[in-house]
Amino acid sequence: MSVANGLQADVVTLNQESDMNLLVKKGLVTADWQQAFPNNAVPYTSIMVLLVRDGNPKNIKDWSDLARNDIDVVIPNPKTSGTARYAFLGAYGYGLHQFKETMQSPAKTDDFIKKLLANVVTYDNGARAATTSFTQRGLGDVLITTENEAHLAAKQFAKGQVNIIYPSYSIVIANPVAVVTAVTDKDGKTAAANAYLKGLWDTPAQELMAEMYMRPSNPQVLAAHKATLPDIETFEPVAVFGYWEQIMSTFFVDGGRFDQLARVK
Repeated sequence: MSVANGLQADVVTLNQESDMNLLVKKGLVTADWQQAFPNNAVPYTSIMVLLVRDGNPKNIKDWSDLARNDIDVVIPNPKTSGTARYAFLGAYGYGLHQFKETMQSPAKTDDFIKKLLANVVTYDNGARAATTSFTQRGLGDVLITTENEAHLAAKQFAKGQVNIIYPSYSIVIANPVAVVTAVTDKDGKTAAANAYLKGLWDTPAQELMAEMYMRPSNPQVLAAHKATLPDIETFEPVAVFGYWEQIMSTFFVDGGRFDQLARVK
């Protein structure tokens, strides 16, 4: 929204295609932004994982455990946080997969999500605030967060206090990039901005992403970091729920499915 409202950024990295499409509608990014770079302009991805207390005292192994009545859950608010939307969709996609349901008939999935959301003890505005609530304020038994955020917590600001649990089935988080041509054309920086973003697919940059616990688009680099970025079964949100505009209107508008299923404490 800052860029859409006039912030003079040369390039953007976002975590939802719908956000990029907003910049296209504003005339700030070209409509063919996905064709401008490899892999639909996604240099790296992430997935949602579960962060638990050291030793996993509640024996949390998968999404299904988050609906137990003895579990307190921490996630950001899906109305204000992109990470939280992926957390919600990750759990919802797991439910559809686990119960072999579809979006047209998701009765068991909706019941599972109601129980999970009833266990949420706080909805912070953003991902880092949720991490702080879990690691520093001591709230909850499990934090639903991105893989890279979980690794940073486990290896840096909550070292020795938390463990990462990989669910059996998780959602892929794409992180597309684009040149804000309305800005760069005006300032004569379009060539430099394109060169910078193209460099994200060079091996050194891909290696750096993996070292920062992002999943690089280069399969060879990703495979070399399997110890910290293990293979798990994943799904693309648009393949399960439709385009992002449809996802937002179904789940996250006021009165949408998230509001219908949530019981905010």
